[in-house]
Amino acid sequence: MPLSVLTFRDFRVWLGILLLGALLLCPRSARAEGEDRAAIEKITDLNKKALDAYNNLDFEDARRLLKQALDLCSTAGLDKHPIKARTHIHMGVVLIVTKQEELGIKQFRKALAIQPDIQVTKALANPEIVKAVEEAAATGRPGGGGRTGAGGGSPPSPGTGNQAPPVGR
Repeated sequence: MPLSVLTFRDFRVWLGILLLGALLLCPRSARAEGEDRAAIEKITDLNKKALDAYNNLDFEDARRLLKQALDLCSTAGLDKHPIKARTHIHMGVVLIVTKQEELGIKQFRKALAIQPDIQVTKALANPEIVKAVEEAAATGRPGGGGRTGAGGGSPPSPGTGNQAPPVGR
């Protein structure tokens, strides 16, 4: 048999294998994409419910809902997805407002590690939150400064108490 015939046959076999592999992978990719979309919708819904709880000053419920959203991000393989970064931002805000500054700053660092250009939702931004995000950005970078003093930072503004700024959509 001539070499060109063997090469042509080999080419057809390999082409068939490649096409079969592509056909088998396509439905799986579409299914995975659909699962991602469903998970993202569920996580978005949990974030919205958490913000509603936050606006109603139910910080425990907000934290619980955001924890569910973060767990779902991990389960769905969305550890590097912007929705997880946004959820960390929301969790950080809830923690800062409940006077858990160090934990809040850690959440902001996690968000910045996923999405370095992420900003706090404007409706959630107050001077205390903005300062904490800036600190997270500064201490999260190589060569960034650490915290100073025992309490770190200035005391909260007068009248902030357990009051949360309203959240708009």
